[in-house]
Amino acid sequence: TYLEDRCKVLSQPAQLELITCHHFTTDRAMVHYATSGRAVNYVRQMRERGDDRFVFITNWLIDPHQLVVIWAVPKDPNWWSSRDGLIFQRFCDMSEDERNSRMKLIPRIIEAPSLVR
Repeated sequence: TYLEDRCKVLSQPAQLELITCHHFTTDRAMVHYATSGRAVNYVRQMRERGDDRFVFITNWLIDPHQLVVIWAVPKDPNWWSSRDGLIFQRFCDMSEDERNSRMKLIPRIIEAPSLVR
């Protein structure tokens, strides 16, 4: 690792393809974006175009704002049977409660107007 040998190495390529980041405001939180009837629903648009790749969606609810980030798993990814792929599959197979206990976001704002901090 860098801390041991001070040698920098290139990171691996991204495992998922970023499809979109969708920010919007709403008076009613959408907990399940992919199945919502919202006019701009990127998952529905992908399916209508015949794109059947597995999608991984994070949905950040900060009332009244929502940020939906959608990634797609490439067709036949070379990492699927690797340790990283198995961990990803195990995460996706967890119950919603188990996933919520595993994935955490801890924001840290270093510099910003006092209103933001």
